[in-house]
Amino acid sequence: MYAMAVPLGAREGTDVWRITRIILLTSLYVYPHVCFPAEKPPTPYCFPMPYFVNAYSTIRDNVPWTGRSGDPTYSRSLVEDSSTGPFLLPQPAGSEARDLQEHLNGFANYARQQGLERAGEYNSSIHSVFHHILRVRRHYVFECDNNVDWSQFSQWGKAANAVFFMPDGTVRDNEGRDLLDPANAQGEHPIMAPTTVQAQARRDRIRGRLWEEGVRISPILPPVLSEPEIVLRRPEEVLNRAKALVAVAAVAMSVAEGETVDVASMRSSESSFTQEETSFLDAVDRFNSFHSTDYPAELHEQAVQLRWGFVTGDMLAWVVGVTDSDPFELIAPDPSALRATLDAVSSPQELSPHSLEDICDAWEYTFSMRWFAVDQALKANTSDYAELGKIVQPHSFHLEPVQGSILLERHRALSWLLNPNVPYEDTDLST
Repeated sequence: MYAMAVPLGAREGTDVWRITRIILLTSLYVYPHVCFPAEKPPTPYCFPMPYFVNAYSTIRDNVPWTGRSGDPTYSRSLVEDSSTGPFLLPQPAGSEARDLQEHLNGFANYARQQGLERAGEYNSSIHSVFHHILRVRRHYVFECDNNVDWSQFSQWGKAANAVFFMPDGTVRDNEGRDLLDPANAQGEHPIMAPTTVQAQARRDRIRGRLWEEGVRISPILPPVLSEPEIVLRRPEEVLNRAKALVAVAAVAMSVAEGETVDVASMRSSESSFTQEETSFLDAVDRFNSFHSTDYPAELHEQAVQLRWGFVTGDMLAWVVGVTDSDPFELIAPDPSALRATLDAVSSPQELSPHSLEDICDAWEYTFSMRWFAVDQALKANTSDYAELGKIVQPHSFHLEPVQGSILLERHRALSWLLNPNVPYEDTDLST
């Protein structure tokens, strides 16, 4: 775990690597708190020798350094330099992108563990830092003198939407505040990992409109990522996932209604199925091969869940411009019409994806409303809230179960879209 505290970004054989080894070996014997988080470091802002500060930015493009000292000693990115869209670099074994991704995964777990050890429980500040690190696009390394001058990092850190990892093991924002300090997580306005100005403006605009409709969103729920931050899956991958979801959903609907299915016709060459979807199709195919529709209860249960793939597929189809669905209306698509529309698209060149602004707007609305749906469901389980629910309250808003299910599937679609390195089965649905 504590290996995370050494100067990061130094690759073997480079000057940075040689400098790193010298500082590391020296500090192990002379200044152990530089490499390992001490319970009580001498001071969070002063270290007895030159050291490295690691900055983790969620902004895709390089953010020019605005400090008085020299440029970053080292930087690396997860994102392609491409005019066709904000896509992640391939991550084959041994590549710099793979190394950075593994580094970020380890650092996120380190921050979460440090936060838990210091606070004794998981809190909103720890959660914000953990997710911030998972959304990092660029990693910068700065070589600094023994005194930390946060005025150098403040302006640049805000533009880069960065958090900083210090030699004492702390994770700080651009003002030097310790983001994992339990004291900073207290009160109505806990200190959280930073968010961009664009994300804050979108949050205020969309949640302000929801507020007028009676939808109350927690003020500490962070906004979703903004246009300079998001990365997407490639349009052809999105199209294929939408087709696969809709094909499986069509089979699931037939199973739920006790009908036979021509499974072979659903396995188009363009579609890519998950292991769960493939197993479901194989099981249905086996029963149909015996001309049986006496599907077992387990298969029926799967079908009930998988038929919601129409909603997930519809959201993805909207992203790539195949449908004109309204992401701000909680209405399920017509299954037959959606399938026909997707089948009519034979090439990725026919796609006309929505803008990053449109996608971010849809994501903010979906994420906010999904939080509201979960909160409503949790409160409905309490007796006090159940009694309140019997009273007609002005300015209140209530989601029907089907609307909650639509939000869940749209959440799944957009979360998968915006996390290209996460398999579909592991899509994050937390709020």
